[in-house]
Amino acid sequence: DAVRKMTEGKRGDWYRFFSMALWSIRVTINRATGYSPYELCFGQEPVLPMEFLIESFAVIEWRDMTTQELLEARFRILERKPEDLQLARERIERAREQRANQFNREHRLRPDSESIEEGDMVIVRDSKLDTIAGGKLRWRYFGPFWVFAKGESGYWLTEMDGTRIRKPFQGSRVKLY
Repeated sequence: DAVRKMTEGKRGDWYRFFSMALWSIRVTINRATGYSPYELCFGQEPVLPMEFLIESFAVIEWRDMTTQELLEARFRILERKPEDLQLARERIERAREQRANQFNREHRLRPDSESIEEGDMVIVRDSKLDTIAGGKLRWRYFGPFWVFAKGESGYWLTEMDGTRIRKPFQGSRVKLY
């Protein structure tokens, strides 16, 4: 989409802007993670071309630095990476939860006549089969399960033996057994 906008409809010029579009995508901070793909991959912020014009930390020449000091500086950068990745995971989970809550606010989970409560026995629609061609006669549900809890993001279920399933199921996929 970015390449199309940059070429202003001139289809033959796309190759001139492709590398710039890729660079832009890779260094732009993602709303869900709070990090750019570049930073998640390499554990440091990218050095932008304009930083070579304006002296910044990323492009300062490190003179009179011993090997030990250089290793320590690089180690500190790499040491931060697991924390940054964990923070990105947490932000992704929060963003997913927010999107699920927004969806559930905008779309009713189910009609009032088919209210599912804690302790009910249910089956779950296998949504993977929705996109498979020729799956007309396949069994589309799996289960049965017990409803352990009803939350903002859907229904928390347990196996028949009480083993909890680690993620909730959307209300649109859950049906009374």
